[in-house]
Amino acid sequence: MKAVLTGATGFIGGAVARRLADEGVAVHALTRPGADRTRLAGRPIVFHDGRLYISYYASQSGKPAIYVAVVDLKT
Repeated sequence: MKAVLTGATGFIGGAVARRLADEGVAVHALTRPGADRTRLAGRPIVFHDGRLYISYYASQSGKPAIYVAVVDLKT
């Protein structure tokens, strides 16, 4: 199984990314340039920098599950 995940460097997204990777899921994490990835070190996670369009990425990668773990704490 493949998974595309946004927010992987955050608290909840990081937990989701770690769990998926630990269960053998091929995790592709969309992250902002310069995001701190240290909590995900040592796991087979493929990082994609920048603001990619998830629909385009998904269309090029078969049929992955898409997880969005983003929260805006400024509101």
